[in-house]
Amino acid sequence: MLLKRLIGAVKATFIIMFTFLIFPFARIFLWHKKIWIVSEYGYEARDNGFIFFKYIRERHPEINCYYAIDYKSSDYNKVKSFGNIINFGSFKHFLYFCAARYLISSKTQGFCPSYYLTLLRKKIHLWGKYVFLQHGITYNNQTMLYKKEAKLDLIICGAKPEFDEIVRTYGYSKNEVAYTGFARFDTYHNTKPLKQILVMPTWRRYDDKRDFINTDYYKIWDGFINSSELDLILSKYGYKLYFYLHPEFKEKRDYFSTNSKNIFLLRFENIDFQKFIRESEIYITDFSSLAFDFGYMCRPVIYFQYDKDFFYSNHYKKGYFDYEKDGFGPICNTFSSVFQCLSKILDDKVCGNKYILNSQRFFPLRDRFNCERIFMEINKIK
Repeated sequence: MLLKRLIGAVKATFIIMFTFLIFPFARIFLWHKKIWIVSEYGYEARDNGFIFFKYIRERHPEINCYYAIDYKSSDYNKVKSFGNIINFGSFKHFLYFCAARYLISSKTQGFCPSYYLTLLRKKIHLWGKYVFLQHGITYNNQTMLYKKEAKLDLIICGAKPEFDEIVRTYGYSKNEVAYTGFARFDTYHNTKPLKQILVMPTWRRYDDKRDFINTDYYKIWDGFINSSELDLILSKYGYKLYFYLHPEFKEKRDYFSTNSKNIFLLRFENIDFQKFIRESEIYITDFSSLAFDFGYMCRPVIYFQYDKDFFYSNHYKKGYFDYEKDGFGPICNTFSSVFQCLSKILDDKVCGNKYILNSQRFFPLRDRFNCERIFMEINKIK
């Protein structure tokens, strides 16, 4: 452990010294290029970052905008056709990172070509303006996004109550937070879902030494996808169900299996996840913020919250969002209640008036100009 820390310290020192060494040269020789860099995690292009980059390349080719992604990533070919790609973590990435006017990402870690620079930038703000597109709606109290901690220059919000809460609580001024809608919301209009259900539980913070197959998380969700009652419901109504683990748990995917012909286990690699969102008629989750996307589209959501107390004692503090009052679907804590709600939804084919009203209140902006509004807000930054 001591050796590992020592190696990490040496590596961090080298990367930081290297970055400061090339910084003045990048500013002198590249500042005039007015560079924008967009990214997510270095290995992906499937979220607000990619959608916004695609918009920039198609609608504003005059902007010198680049996308940072590992050339070995399974998502690389999705971005390749738009040009202006930087190999994540390469020398060019470091150089352009130092020279960029705007650093735009859907992940707070995604701005930097190295984890060590992520730590450094919170101490010293020498680089371009940090624009946080967000991955999902901020609805719990996430102290890591407070201004004193995250030091962001602009936070893009997908919902009005979210905007109000961040301005009220997180220490940012109204000029540093913008309610524009998420970039990916532009793709949710005029889409017709298929007879398919998307199931995506969020991750849990477990001790690394704990055997995953002995956790309640594994036992519950493996039991869920192998339930004969669920399989009968899917067969009866002619639906397919796709099970997708949160990216934080993507290496756990092979622990799960099913013999059902109606249930499919998705891998993180080589899938168009946004396509699955658009094509899915119903969403089942526990606490995943992706439920807000389905709420935005007024599609049925079922919350399977079997370990609510554990989740909030080990992950986040509750925020302004109340599942009972503000949610987009029923809350269940047993298999039988989930299956009962699912059968009712498949019979009625409606989201429910209460949940539609919640959607309208939560998302007053509902059009295909989210990327355009984001672009305008970035250009307002001094």
